[in-house]
Amino acid sequence: MKNLLTTIAIAFLACLPISARAGGSITACGTTIPGTATGVYTVTANISGGSANCITVDASNITINLNSFVLTGNGAGKGIAIGSSSVANLTVENGTLKGFLTAIDTSANTVNAMTQVRNVTIRNSTGNGFTPGNIALITDSSFLNNGGWAVYGPNTANGTLIVNTIACGNVSGAFDLPTGTNDYAIYFSPVSSSC
Repeated sequence: MKNLLTTIAIAFLACLPISARAGGSITACGTTIPGTATGVYTVTANISGGSANCITVDASNITINLNSFVLTGNGAGKGIAIGSSSVANLTVENGTLKGFLTAIDTSANTVNAMTQVRNVTIRNSTGNGFTPGNIALITDSSFLNNGGWAVYGPNTANGTLIVNTIACGNVSGAFDLPTGTNDYAIYFSPVSSSC
């Protein structure tokens, strides 16, 4: 009976998506998620960083769950950034990034892949709030009082969809996205110039 239960448990785990089986915790700024990593990485406390990136992602198909915590920068480093142009499919969700140069920067991305920002507040960046790469989906988020654009995406060649997202008090404006022949930006969101 014990062998049968072990076999069933192993079979069940094998059927789970990788993100449900792997990942880890983020406990401090200066964290790098290595290229061999998979899954969901969860922030376990409010953390602060210096002039370097708080979290650098070198792997594809990663979710960073901020877990309702706050990542705070000193105005010089990036909150979350990709470390390579081949990093694809990053999701950042459920928390706040404040006081970074750029809160989330995936602009180095050159592959046909998406960055998702869900249920995130980005505030008081000294530069832009979010600088996406090739494709971006932003939902249920807020961009407040950033020193540049709320979302600045000159490299989002395959489009940006912004849903139920507020941008207010950003010095340069709400959204600066490409409008070329094959580019698109679709907004289903309230946008306000002051908070």
